[in-house]
Amino acid sequence: MSPMPPFVPYGSGHLITLALLAALTVGIVRLLRAAAAWPEEARVRRAVCWGLAAVLVGCAVVEEITKAVCGEWSVRDSLPLHLCDIGLFLTVVALVDVGRTPAGGRIPRRAQRLYEFAYFWGLGGTIQALFTPVVEHAFPHWQTVRFFVAHGGIVLAVLALTFGLRLRPQPGAVRRVWLATLTLAAAVFVVNQLIGANYMYLAGPTPQPTVINLLGPWPWSLLPLAGLGTALILACYAPWAVLDRRARRRAPQTPVVAGR
Repeated sequence: MSPMPPFVPYGSGHLITLALLAALTVGIVRLLRAAAAWPEEARVRRAVCWGLAAVLVGCAVVEEITKAVCGEWSVRDSLPLHLCDIGLFLTVVALVDVGRTPAGGRIPRRAQRLYEFAYFWGLGGTIQALFTPVVEHAFPHWQTVRFFVAHGGIVLAVLALTFGLRLRPQPGAVRRVWLATLTLAAAVFVVNQLIGANYMYLAGPTPQPTVINLLGPWPWSLLPLAGLGTALILACYAPWAVLDRRARRRAPQTPVVAGR
């Protein structure tokens, strides 16, 4: 059997995959927006949210089982400690909670908080993985397919929740997500040092060229990596900050009546 050819960034397979993900995202967003006026809105929302959640869970399960069967599973490489892995599970729970919300009901607080993590991590981090994928083999290798389905599914879910169901990060989300990300990174850094792993790429460069590899030699690259993460979180919230500021300017001012 001839070996699988290597993955070529921005080759035909890569570009076609990105185009398909973009088209699917637009279709699902338009479906959810249209369904808002339908009597079956709750049913459509549940089907979309739970369907996306099932795909993401399936990707995680398939990876773990396949690695175990092929003898490729290891503590140093296979624990779900990359940011995208953790974001995947948070996205799944958010999708399940949003999907079970009755028509006209308020999105549960837990779902809102988890959506915020998925939003910042998905748009700030996972979407970069789609453009600079850390994969070795060309399509249709199972690892490459799983990589794009999982990472593309996270981004698709975030955009569907944001533009299809009109969720948005609330004030205070930047602080919450920044502190949680820093705490998580510190914990994963300790795990890396204990077991000799490189989860979240906090112990060295990535196998394939990514923006992380441009930040300098380790460990000095950790400081600009933290700065990059902060900048991405702020950039993801910037559109909402602008909209909120415009809304405050347009809000009618209550006249102050002087006391007699």
